[in-house]
Order: sequence, then C-alpha cells, then structure tokens
Amino acid sequence: MEITAFFKFLYKNVVVLVLIPIITVVITYFLVKSLPDSYIAQTQISAGIIDKTGEIDLSDTPPLQQSEIEQKFSNLIQRMQITQIISLVSYRLIIHDLLNPSFKPLSARLQNLTKDQKTRLINTASAKYKSMQPLARANQDEIALEDALVSMKYDVNSIKSNLSIARVQQSDYINVVYTAPTAELSAYVVNTLCSEFINYYNGLVRSTGQRKVNYLSKLLENKQKDLNNKMVILKYYKIQNNVLNLPEQARIIFGQMIEVENRQAELQKEIIAGSAAIKSIENRFNARDRKYFEAQSAILNAQIITDKEKARLLYDKYIDSDWDPVYKRMHDSVQSLTTDKILRGVDENIFNPMVPKQDLIGRKIGLQTELDLNRAGVNSLERLHTKLFAQFRRLVPFEASIQNYERDIEIASQEYLDILDRYNNTSMQTSFVAKPKQVHEAPLGALQPSKKMLLIILSGVISFVFCVLILFVLFYFDDSVLSARQLANTTELPVIGQLDTLNHTSLNIQELWEDRIDRPQYKGFKDQLRAIRLELNQELHGAKLLAVTSFSAQEGKTFLALNLAYAYALTNKKVLLIDGNFVQPGLTKSLKSTGLNYIEDFLLHGEVNSAPEAKIGITVLGNTGGNKSLFEISDETSARNRFESLKSVYDLILIETPALVDTETSKEWILLADKVIGVFEYKGYISDAKKAQLSYLKILNEKFIGWIFNKFPAPPVKKPSLKKA
Repeated sequence: MEITAFFKFLYKNVVVLVLIPIITVVITYFLVKSLPDSYIAQTQISAGIIDKTGEIDLSDTPPLQQSEIEQKFSNLIQRMQITQIISLVSYRLIIHDLLNPSFKPLSARLQNLTKDQKTRLINTASAKYKSMQPLARANQDEIALEDALVSMKYDVNSIKSNLSIARVQQSDYINVVYTAPTAELSAYVVNTLCSEFINYYNGLVRSTGQRKVNYLSKLLENKQKDLNNKMVILKYYKIQNNVLNLPEQARIIFGQMIEVENRQAELQKEIIAGSAAIKSIENRFNARDRKYFEAQSAILNAQIITDKEKARLLYDKYIDSDWDPVYKRMHDSVQSLTTDKILRGVDENIFNPMVPKQDLIGRKIGLQTELDLNRAGVNSLERLHTKLFAQFRRLVPFEASIQNYERDIEIASQEYLDILDRYNNTSMQTSFVAKPKQVHEAPLGALQPSKKMLLIILSGVISFVFCVLILFVLFYFDDSVLSARQLANTTELPVIGQLDTLNHTSLNIQELWEDRIDRPQYKGFKDQLRAIRLELNQELHGAKLLAVTSFSAQEGKTFLALNLAYAYALTNKKVLLIDGNFVQPGLTKSLKSTGLNYIEDFLLHGEVNSAPEAKIGITVLGNTGGNKSLFEISDETSARNRFESLKSVYDLILIETPALVDTETSKEWILLADKVIGVFEYKGYISDAKKAQLSYLKILNEKFIGWIFNKFPAPPVKKPSLKKA
C-alpha cells in the first residue's frame, strides 16, 4: 500500500470529506444553539483522616499506611455519592422549588399541577426526607414524585452526571464541584450535599460507636459478675474448711514441726548423755552398797516416782498446749520438789562409813529422774509431731482447690481488665474522633466560558477525522486493483496498455475512428489505443492470430476487440474479427447485421462471404450462440487448417474468447491462437477462482503478451478559459 495511492483515494472522495463535516457542523450548531449557560460551584470537606487537629488521640495505634489512607478516602468519596445521600438533596430541591421561587423555570409537568397535587408531592418528599430513604416507586405518590424529579432534572442520575467529587492531591481535603444552569442552584446543591453527608456520616459514626460502647458495657458487666462469683466461691470454700490464710497456716505448722524435731533431737542427746552418766556411776558401786542403799531409800523412791509422773503429765500438757508458760511453771515447780526430796533422802540415809560415794548416789538419782523425764518428753514430742504432720497433710488438698479457684479468679480478673481497657478506649475514641467538616460554604457558582464554538469546531474536526479513518479502513481492506502498476505487481504479468472508461452504449465506433466526433476525451482514448497497437506490433512478430480474453464477463473484451479492429484497419490492414464467445455472443449482437457470417459455417464449409463491415477492411465472423465449444464444431486439426487458410487472406485475426472463469472453452481458442492478451477491469478483484486461471496464463509464457487495464476513470476535462481580446 503506497501513501500516494491513499492520497489519491482521498482526493477522489473529497466530496465526502468536505460535505460530511459541513453537515455535522451545521447540525451541531443548531443543537448547541439553545444550550443554557453553565455555572460551577465548589467547596471542600476536611476528611479528618490525615489532619487530626480536631481529634484528641489517646490511643497508641501506629500511623496509617498509604494504602489504608487511599482506601479510606475512596470509601468516603463513594459514600458521598450513594443514592441515599443524593436522594436527600433531590427531596430538598423539589420542596424548595414547590414552596419558594424556583432555581430554574418549572417544567411543564410541575406547572400543570394543581395546588393539592403540589401539596401531596411536598408531603411525599418530606416523608421520604425524614426517613432518609430513596424512592422505591412503591405507590402512586412515589411514582409521581420521581416523575417530577426527572422532569426538573433533580433525580439522582441527573445530579450525579453534573457532580464531581475528588481528593485534592495528597491532602486531607475533598473537592466537591457541581455544574448547574444557574449560580444559585449550583451553590445550593454543593452546600446541601455537604451538610447532608456530614450529618449522615456523623450520625453513622455516633451510632456505631454507641453500639460498640453498649456491647462492651454489657460484656464488662458480665465479666465483673463472673469475677465476683468466683471470689465468693473461694471465700465460702475457705470458711467451710476453716482456711483463712492457707500459706500462713502451712508456714506456722511447718515451723512447729521443725521446732518439735529440734526439741526431740535435744532430748535424745540428753537421754544418751544421762544414760551414759548413770551407767558410769553404777559401775562405781558394788552389789553390797546398792543393796544397803536401796533398802534405806525404798520409801523415798516411791514418792519421787509419784512426783516424776506428775512432772511427766505436766510436761505433756505443756507440749500439747503449744508451750503454754503456765504448764512450764507448774512443771518446773514439781521438778524442783522432786529434786529437794532426792537431796533430803540422801541426807537422811545411813551410809556405810566405808562408802565415800554419797554424792554419786544423789547425782545418780537426779540423772535417773531427768532421764525418765526426757524419755517421757520424747514420747510427747513424737505424738505432737504426728499431730502436726496430720494437720499439714490435711492442708494439701485445700491448697490444690484454692489454687484452682485463685487461677480462675486471676483469668477472670485479666479478662475484666482487658474489657475495661477496651471500653475506656472506645468511649474516648467515640467522644473525640475527628469528623468530616465543610471547610467553607460554597459561594454562588461562577459562569463558565461558553463551549458552544468549541463543540462546533470539535464536531467538524471529529467528523473529518472519522471520515478519513473510515476511508482509510476501506482503502486498507480494499483488495481491488486500482492502477496498472498494481495489476502488474499483483499478477506478475506485464501490462501493455491502459484504456479510460467511455460511455459506449450510444457510441458509434465507426464515427469515432472517422473523426466525426470531436471530443477531447475521445481523442485521448484513441491515443491510448494507438499506443496499445504499437505495443502489439512489437510483440506479434509476424503472428496474425490474436486471442482477447479476460477473467470475468463484462470486463470490456468486445469493446476492446472492435476498437483494435478499427485501429488496425486505419493502418491499411485487413482485419478479421471473430466472436468466439458462444456463451455470451455480445459482439454478434452489437453488430445487428442480417448478412453476418458465422464461425460455425466457416469451420464446416471453409468459406467467408463478404459482409457490409468489410468495406472499411474489417470482416466479422459472429456465432449463433449456444452452450458449445470450438472443438465440438470442428476437430483441432481441421480448425488449425481453416485458420491457416485465413492467415493467408488477412493481416490480423482478432478472436474474442469467453471469460476464463465462466467456462474452460476459452482455452480451446487460446490453444489455436498465436498470441493472447487479457482485459482486466479497473477495481477488479483477484479471487481464488481467478488465481487458478492466473496460473494458467503464466504457463503460456511468451504466448501471453500482457494485460489491457480497462475502464480506468478518465481525468476531468479542463474547460478552456475565455479571455477578452
């Protein structure tokens, strides 16, 4: 595809490129002529997402990420455009226009309403506004209200189409812009939308926060009750089992057990020491001395044993009473009396003068008394230790149960504290959260520059570009052959000439070649034929039988054959023109002669009678038509002989063959012909069927001279300008 060919294609369609944009501009002018002026009002809302100067932040939450900030702004902007918010603005607009001077002329629908109908519309709009619900067309009143809103272009879709809400770069502000036919309407819509959205959003935040607080409050109350119940259970458990302070009680009992064990160890030491001392003293006495002594002190010993028993009992009570000092004093008193009796018995006894061991006997008696007391003390301590150990073991299951209760109390207490912390944080955040607020009230909308002229220019430019685009698509996907060069490149066969298109339906070819028609267009056509004649003369090289064929019918074979016959006749050549197209004998029909010779007669009889056309050196052989072929009339050898005889009579024999795509019979004529030329029509297509025949023409090699590119659009004829003499 060449760019020059495309520009030529555009030049041929210049009328379309000029006419369609002009029509578009005219239509656009009348459409935008009545467009009203537009006013734009704008204001800003501080979202409170980035700028939290209006919020007391008592939480330690990390700052928001950029993606979270973008998501919050997107949600906020989308929430401003929901049907519920826009519907509130619609209700206020229609109520205002029905009660007060309207922002713009009332529509025909509202002007035709009665007073009662207007009141009913106002009441319906007021009810829907208070309930903050969009229209649902649930009844006739809502249907009438929606029709009224649509007629005034106050409906949700109309408002959204003129509304623009966007974040101002990376700031905390949201820009709200509305375009309306009046300045008052644009400002009213912007301010109303902002106020309704802020009220709706703040109410939503409050209700959501209150629900959170109420939920946490109930949860906190339940956790507190659960904690109190667990503490009461532990309290009653301790009371029922006489456990006030289990760790302290265990510590005291364990200390007493240690003290008893230490006392036992001391008494064991004293018992061992006393036994050893008594044994040592007994070893110093002989049997005779012991007998004397025992006989004298039997009565005293009985009293001493009684006192020892009293001392033992008092010591047991002293241990059982947890070392009560009263029993200690009583024990010491009895012990003192026992010691005095022992000393007095020693003094009163009559000793053998030979025995100097009086002091040892007294000491022995004292040690025996002390030994008996110590042994009694060990037994008492053993019983006390067993008692204390039983008490200690009794505390073990209490400790396990109390630990379970205390663990439950600790968990419940932690849950209670966590809920309390969340409750306090939620209460503070709900009270001090940053809320969206309108930065400033929108002033009256500013008049925008008229875009009528811009729309008109754009309509013309866009329509022109659209036409060029459509023509380019048509040109790009057009596989038709538009030039002789394209024909040669496409078929890979030479092109020997080009013929412009002529209106030959009423054209007399004889008058054309006899110069009885004086037109510049015909002159150029004759020059083109002369050039083709010159090319053929150089290619024939003495050959006389020339076949004229084409891919399809109606491509101009007949017209070309007639004109070539006349062109050669003017050079004093004797020409024979044969209509070999039995399928469509157009040449035979165009002559309309009664004395015409027929090819069938010639092939059968070998004679050609003189015809009227022969007076200018042209003889024509027509055919009678019918679905037949050359070799069905005569065999190939006879036909060749017949045509050989004609070559001796005529200088050039032109044969118009049938179209190659329509029938294969044309190949019989080509087989007999010396040379072949093809006729190809301007804007013709190389279809699949034609490609098959194209391969056939290529195998003819030099026998096929080339194409005649026919019916090419003739350039416009310039009229000569008239100049004053």
